[in-house]
Amino acid sequence: MQFHDLDLDASTALQQAKPAHLRMGITDEGGYLQEPYVYDKDIRGFYDAERRVLEVVVLGRTVSPVEMRDACAVRRDQALGPDQPVDNVAFVFMDPDEARAHLPRLWPYELECWTIVDEAKTRLDTEEPPVGWTRANSSTSRSGR
Repeated sequence: MQFHDLDLDASTALQQAKPAHLRMGITDEGGYLQEPYVYDKDIRGFYDAERRVLEVVVLGRTVSPVEMRDACAVRRDQALGPDQPVDNVAFVFMDPDEARAHLPRLWPYELECWTIVDEAKTRLDTEEPPVGWTRANSSTSRSGR
């Protein structure tokens, strides 16, 4: 993984690399899952046993990067225990505008993004990057959980 232009002087390279260092580290914006993982908050939701997905309902609030990282740790660590295996965590937004606003941040973490459209629960995340997502939005990749 390259964080800066290799032809830059050290000072400029460091300035270019700092955002990636924050995103890859153990910071509020970071995506690193240390061992053992220290959860910021309990991830609570409804467990869908058929899909093996923990659904977190969201209304009128912003899902923080730390909450997204915690959700990834729940999936990796199987934090619900052996009786409730977790293949993924889905954030279900009651407001479609809130869902669309969060989609570019949820997508690279491979966290599901759902909302209600015409009274039907609708999944927004796909294999294609959402509008507004760029590599600058995240240091994670969809292929490597």
